[in-house]
Amino acid sequence: MVNRKLLQLSLQSLMAHGCLEEKETKALIQKCCQSCEENFSNDIFRSIIKEINTRIKKFSFEIRHGACEDDDGQVYYCYLEQVVASPDGLVIENTILQAREQFTARAAQRSLARSLSHLVKEFLDRLVCDKWLSRTEDKEYHLGPRSLLDLLPFLQNRINSICSICSSLAIRAQQCPSCLSKAHVHCLSRFASGRNFIKCPHCDEDWKWKDCD
Repeated sequence: MVNRKLLQLSLQSLMAHGCLEEKETKALIQKCCQSCEENFSNDIFRSIIKEINTRIKKFSFEIRHGACEDDDGQVYYCYLEQVVASPDGLVIENTILQAREQFTARAAQRSLARSLSHLVKEFLDRLVCDKWLSRTEDKEYHLGPRSLLDLLPFLQNRINSICSICSSLAIRAQQCPSCLSKAHVHCLSRFASGRNFIKCPHCDEDWKWKDCD
């Protein structure tokens, strides 16, 4: 059983940060352990996350973790409200209304002299900063780790696309020309050990893949 004070401090810290890389999350929980004079280990870290999720699940919150497809497979931990909690992709109406009202209120407080393009850029920058979106060097936008983890139950049900190497959801992935199975670029890179071709882990045929970097 995890110390109650440690659980409270860990949850408050995770809520304050929202979404962090795995190493940052572990460093944060380690500081919480030090503050509560508790030992830290990977097992204790997993126990804390599991116990927090057990307690906050009834309030439709969850600490989810998963790999980002673009950040070389970096694992993120995110504190999320289960807005899309069902495989059908149903969204709680009150949550949408609250989000719209909050955005409208914030927008109304801003100077009307600001251009629309400036407001849009500021909004996109904020979404990237909070890891809801990811932005490439070419200024292309796609779902960030926080969005992917939030939408995970819906995406897993609707998108039949699994990485043949790591067995996790593969949205932005490459496809084997023989069996059409998919794999993340970062998984292919590690699996190929520097080569641009591999034996497909699914069908064992030659697979020449393109390193997007």
